[in-house]
Amino acid sequence: VTAPKELPPGIRSDRYVNMRNVEVVRYKHGNGAYLYPDGDVFQGTWKFNHPHGHGELFSTVGYYKGEIEEGQIKGTGKMVFSDGRTYEGMWGAPTQCQHSLINGLEYSDGLPQGEGTMTFIDGSVAKGLWHRGRPEGKRMEYITSKGSKKTGPTKRGVLHGSNCTHKDYAGVLVKGRFRDDTWEGRGLYQVDKKFGGYTIEGNGQLGMAQGVAKTTWLNGDQYFGFYKDGFRHGTQGEFMYGEVSEMIRHGVQTFRY
Repeated sequence: VTAPKELPPGIRSDRYVNMRNVEVVRYKHGNGAYLYPDGDVFQGTWKFNHPHGHGELFSTVGYYKGEIEEGQIKGTGKMVFSDGRTYEGMWGAPTQCQHSLINGLEYSDGLPQGEGTMTFIDGSVAKGLWHRGRPEGKRMEYITSKGSKKTGPTKRGVLHGSNCTHKDYAGVLVKGRFRDDTWEGRGLYQVDKKFGGYTIEGNGQLGMAQGVAKTTWLNGDQYFGFYKDGFRHGTQGEFMYGEVSEMIRHGVQTFRY
């Protein structure tokens, strides 16, 4: 029995209804749990036969707890995937070809979309903007279990654009423009002092200094000239001694470059 105010929009209760043409359909509505034929289980709130509101989903993909909109994972929630990954944040992008999280449908909503954090089984963490289940947007921070860190805009899941930063666990820092996860364009390449301690400022290509660039060492020495594949190249270049090198050259020892 349904009160007139509970009828779906568009159905008028003041019209005559021929009961011979009425089919009684039972809808799941309110709070409850349901076991789907494929083995998925949803427990939470329902609206006219569809999960809607907030609930918990147990499926072969993993365990989800959060917001549901008309049978689709959409809103804020947390998923613990069956492979050990954990994602917490915004959901809602339509998939193209991925197993459904509800009802066994081939095409349905249910991918990370918006602000969120993914924690991988090895301890790596990716935090920022997501689109269709992968990092993509103006900002992303990715920290590996070994301590390497990447920050900046991403495209198709990798660093792509201006103002990117990549610092690996070996102490090498690269800042500037990246393309497909490698340094390409104006930027800075810096090596930690325990590995020689120098900085290259200029253009990069395929992750290495290419073209005109300037190298500065910890003792103040500088070189300005052409580079190829990360090394000084050609005869057109200028080496400038720093204060420490000048003292050594005129005092204790003379260095030849």
